[in-house]
Amino acid sequence: MVFFNLDPKTNRLTSAPQVWVFLAITIPLTFTVFTVWKLWSMWRSKKIDGQMDIEGGGGRLLGGDRLTNDGSPKTLRKGSLIPKEEW
Repeated sequence: MVFFNLDPKTNRLTSAPQVWVFLAITIPLTFTVFTVWKLWSMWRSKKIDGQMDIEGGGGRLLGGDRLTNDGSPKTLRKGSLIPKEEW
């Protein structure tokens, strides 16, 4: 099914009468994909933030594997739980 075609005689772009099918599928599908991606991104961000302990404003990470030998938190890449040394 061809929705768009270039008329060789007039050199104009023409559309099929069924072009509404193309628009009726692509517009809601694009909106749905964008919405799901945005919700997933917000959920992931909250999940990452939830894994951090913010007592005393220090942003100390939970778990001993994310602390240096002196007990201070390792420097992390923004939006990640991977220590800077492992980049």
